[in-house]
Amino acid sequence: MTLKDDVAIISYSQCNSPARVYALFFKNLEGGLDDIKFEQVLLVENKINSQELAEAIKSIKKDFVKLENGAEGSFLRLSGDKLASSSSVGTNGKHPMLTFIHGGPFMCLPQDSFTLDTLFLVLQGYCVLIVSYRGTVGFGKRFMDSLLGKVGSIDVEDCANLTIKATE
Repeated sequence: MTLKDDVAIISYSQCNSPARVYALFFKNLEGGLDDIKFEQVLLVENKINSQELAEAIKSIKKDFVKLENGAEGSFLRLSGDKLASSSSVGTNGKHPMLTFIHGGPFMCLPQDSFTLDTLFLVLQGYCVLIVSYRGTVGFGKRFMDSLLGKVGSIDVEDCANLTIKATE
């Protein structure tokens, strides 16, 4: 996101749709947070030129995996028949899974972003889990501070438990 004067430029995407770039024009900035209004204008909409690829991307399914302590992950995979017919299935009948772990502490990975590496893996039949363990930014100060003095233990524990939960 870029902010200049009363205008913010943002890029927004989801795991199964490419990015769109918007300009947000803010108004009433002198008042309280509830008084702020904005107008959005679509500047750029990236399109997928291949109909076959566009249809394949629609088959991506996203679920959330969450632990009681607040750690969570986005679990991406092909849905239904697409997953069942994928050539990546192992001899045990299961599909390979990758867990994406961000560097940290106090960082994050976009949980619902259209990225080529994730797209490629999921369309090949891999399941992908993108985790936000305790200490990840964007979930409040208490969640972020819970990792202090415990780096290498509770973050690793969260990643392992989210991976186990996603495979259940």
